[in-house]
Amino acid sequence: MSLELDMALDLVKESEGFSATRYLCPAGKITQGYGRNLEVHPLTEEEENELDYDGTVSEETATKWALKELIECERKLSQNIIYSKLSPTRKAVLLDMCFNIGFSGLMKFKKMWFALGNRDFAEASRQMKDSNWYVQVGNRSKRNVILMEKG
Repeated sequence: MSLELDMALDLVKESEGFSATRYLCPAGKITQGYGRNLEVHPLTEEEENELDYDGTVSEETATKWALKELIECERKLSQNIIYSKLSPTRKAVLLDMCFNIGFSGLMKFKKMWFALGNRDFAEASRQMKDSNWYVQVGNRSKRNVILMEKG
């Protein structure tokens, strides 16, 4: 596993916390494990079979699910030349954001991407702050802004 994937998994786990049972996230979506949005990412038949008899998920299985989603984010982001030139820490921040708001949501941060392309990490951090995402996700966004700026 790459350093940025390992770091991103830690960021996701810290931000999402673990729930063995299904719950409604703040956005009102059915969620389980480490923030797995089951409405956007329904369980496959194989994943359904990994659940315990009572529908709960183990931390080990939830980690596997989160990693699978992060790998998909990384696959999409690796096509981006700006992403490919960033440090592992900054890549991890973008992977965490992708996990949280999806690839298309992340790509809407046009001014942040422009700043990253210019290697202006202070401006990229300002652009992250100047968003609904920053207000909505609380400590996760504050942490990610600092990591993006400091690298």
